[in-house]
Amino acid sequence: MGSRSLADLFIEQRFLEETFTNDEITDDNDIIWANNELEIRDKIDAYGFILQSLSAENEKLLAIVKPVINEKIGSKVKSIEGRIERIKKRLFTLSDGKSLRGNLFSFHPYESTRHTLGDVNKIEDEYIIASVEMPYSLYKSLCSWDLTKEAKESIVLKNKKVRITDLPENHPEIIKVKKPSVRIT
Repeated sequence: MGSRSLADLFIEQRFLEETFTNDEITDDNDIIWANNELEIRDKIDAYGFILQSLSAENEKLLAIVKPVINEKIGSKVKSIEGRIERIKKRLFTLSDGKSLRGNLFSFHPYESTRHTLGDVNKIEDEYIIASVEMPYSLYKSLCSWDLTKEAKESIVLKNKKVRITDLPENHPEIIKVKKPSVRIT
């Protein structure tokens, strides 16, 4: 039979659900159904072990990074975090809103919402907590970065600070970003 992906096993499971009604289930069909269920549970457990292993490796690297910030180790941590997030997102997609259960692990789908700011310059002054203005000549003496033509032409560079929690709930510059994931139990 070979190693099949979790997605392939779910496709087979849906096919079996659609194909066999209760009165058509024979011993052979029951064996096929049970084998599919076992393979799904084993595959879910395999993902659980992978996520557990990646998380343990990540925590070990974080313990190294905290005392001494090392760019290479930091990028490795981000790489592992990215792999964990991709696996969780894939499991979320495969779950179709239902929990996935293995023999040892269960994955429960959920979506978290993160809020971020859009264009800070469009936010009303009453919500600005700090505004930094710097003449272009001072900026140029402190920094060698080249600016856009519009910024060079303006006499003053402005930077506004806003606390997202100070804005009204439905403010047009609050952008909601949904992040699909799964909880492991």
